[in-house]
Amino acid sequence: MSDTWLGDEAFCTVTKDADDPAHGVLGRFGDKAVYVDVPTRGNLTDGENCGRARRLANELR
Repeated sequence: MSDTWLGDEAFCTVTKDADDPAHGVLGRFGDKAVYVDVPTRGNLTDGENCGRARRLANELR
């Protein structure tokens, strides 16, 4: 989907599956990679849903 701020480098993903839509973030922290996805909330924008995934990934790093 797009670049996002997290660690050394990161990007946001989106799955537009009608049955199970999700937004995710893949981020790199040195030699460690973290991927998180969260269920898409229909009342939020892509950026807001990506932000939810980014915050969770940051907590897990």
